[in-house]
Amino acid sequence: MTRPIQVSLDDLKNAITQYSSKYDLEFQNLGGNQAEILKDLNEITNSALTPILKEQASQVLQTLQSNQQELEELKQLGGKKLQTDFERTLLAFNQTKKSIKQEKDSTTPPPKGQPAHTVEALNKILDDFTTAYQNRDLLHLKLTTLMSESRTRNLNLMFQNYRTIGAHTKVISTSETQAKAKVFIDKLINQKGESITPNFIIRETTITIPKKDGKWGKIQW
Repeated sequence: MTRPIQVSLDDLKNAITQYSSKYDLEFQNLGGNQAEILKDLNEITNSALTPILKEQASQVLQTLQSNQQELEELKQLGGKKLQTDFERTLLAFNQTKKSIKQEKDSTTPPPKGQPAHTVEALNKILDDFTTAYQNRDLLHLKLTTLMSESRTRNLNLMFQNYRTIGAHTKVISTSETQAKAKVFIDKLINQKGESITPNFIIRETTITIPKKDGKWGKIQW
């Protein structure tokens, strides 16, 4: 799974490099042309002209000098934006690699006496739960899990405060009557776009999945 992502990142790097080179070249051309115009206008304003023409040339010169400064500011802003966009993309890429590794690490082989299809059904329940959690889908969690009123309030507050939530689950035990798993919060980004370190209260949560007649029930937490 990591190879296609790496290829995509390489493609992104190349695209940004090409765009940045073209971007800088366009600025250089524009800046160079404007520099020639400024030189010509300087010569004109210093030459013998009528007062009216000299005043007009002076106004044009001032406008171009102002444009020159704005051009430099725009160039710096453009380069900074490219760097910021790439850093954000790289952060998302690293988070994806981390999630892939965690997903692989959390894969639990069927215990002795536990049918493979039973474990697959359990993993499907946990995957659905994780997706809803990361999508901040409180309604789906209410419908598919059993949670207390305090849990509902806390989730509602959490989903309002954070626009991005990264999470994964890991099975810690299974038996003929239930399974226990942990929910780990890996990433939090608030509404201002700031990355927040999860505190010890929400960093890990234990959930229980009951089993009756060979079928898993709703997650309880």
